[in-house]
Amino acid sequence: MRDRPPVTDGPAFRVAPCDEMDPPRFSYGLWWASMGFVQLMRQRTGGVHMTVSTIGLDTSKSTFHLVCLDERGNEVHRKKLGRSKVLAYFTGLERCLVGLEACGGAHWWGRELETLGHEVKMMSAKTVKACRVNAKNDYNDARAIAEAATRPYVRAMPLKTPEQLDLQALHRSQAMAKKQRNQTASSMRGLLTEHGIVVPEGIGVLRRRVPEVLEDADNGLSDVFREMLAEAYQVLCQQCERLAECNRRLNRAFARDGRAQLAASTPGVGVMTATAVSAMHGDLRQFRRAEDFSAALGLVPMQHSTGGRTMLGSINKRTNPYLRTLFINGARSVLRHAERHPNDPMCRWVLEVAARRGKNVATVALANKLARVTWAVLTTGQPYSPERLRTRSA
Repeated sequence: MRDRPPVTDGPAFRVAPCDEMDPPRFSYGLWWASMGFVQLMRQRTGGVHMTVSTIGLDTSKSTFHLVCLDERGNEVHRKKLGRSKVLAYFTGLERCLVGLEACGGAHWWGRELETLGHEVKMMSAKTVKACRVNAKNDYNDARAIAEAATRPYVRAMPLKTPEQLDLQALHRSQAMAKKQRNQTASSMRGLLTEHGIVVPEGIGVLRRRVPEVLEDADNGLSDVFREMLAEAYQVLCQQCERLAECNRRLNRAFARDGRAQLAASTPGVGVMTATAVSAMHGDLRQFRRAEDFSAALGLVPMQHSTGGRTMLGSINKRTNPYLRTLFINGARSVLRHAERHPNDPMCRWVLEVAARRGKNVATVALANKLARVTWAVLTTGQPYSPERLRTRSA
């Protein structure tokens, strides 16, 4: 028998003397397996003993899933939390990057996490979906959020302030009241048509005509239908009053917002569009160029280019359809009255486009221009001036 010399280059491991035919008493395979078991137990018990640089948080109403990544992008921890335990979990962590998907409640969670000292990066759901691999589940969604947060080319969405959310709620309430009023009016007009009574278009015409129908005893309407029509008329009046109150609140919010008043100096931009821009995008300096803002509204042509050949189609209609609709309606109003302002360079331009391509194409092109002018007005702090536009065109 011959003694085997001990290993001297290892930090703390030694091999005891043994026979050449005997296996060593220390097994590196067992050591690595034990370390993997310890890592697994740490993850299951919730203790994160590695440096966490990025966390992907998949939010929902009551259950939250998170995946932690180290500086190299390796997953070191994953956990499922209840709603009441999320903030307590992040309170015990060191400052790191937290990725969120833009969804309901994401702005509130982002502000709360920033209060705890973390850096928050909120991204659109379309961007996060491109980073997800394998099947869709909660942990894969959280991993995709963390992966998207680490990529520098993924654009972060700014968190909205409580004032912006309040103004956005006013717009949502106004849109809902208007939709419900139109539904009630259309239903009443259709029911009257079934009884041979045709009411012209317009809410005001309908509100004047219905009391006359109810007072006419010779129109052949039954008592049951008269009662139903009277109840629907009361509902219509209440919805009209609710819509008027929403408009008054928006006017008061517009009077308090200096940036909205500055945006309203642009042709075709009124109280609704100016307050919607302030509520949904806030500071437009987050966009590097005016074209980026119009692209965010979906007012630019859809591109499908390959092989050095540029192919443009119709507008891509990305992101917010509400704000895009407001700009298009404002552009349609400007086009309708463009002939009254022959000295305005924007009116002359849109009339030329309308004569060459048609009114619909000219309306969308003008909406794109109005969005870019609004960006310039809000980023420079100077109101719209036709003289500046004429000088730039020259």
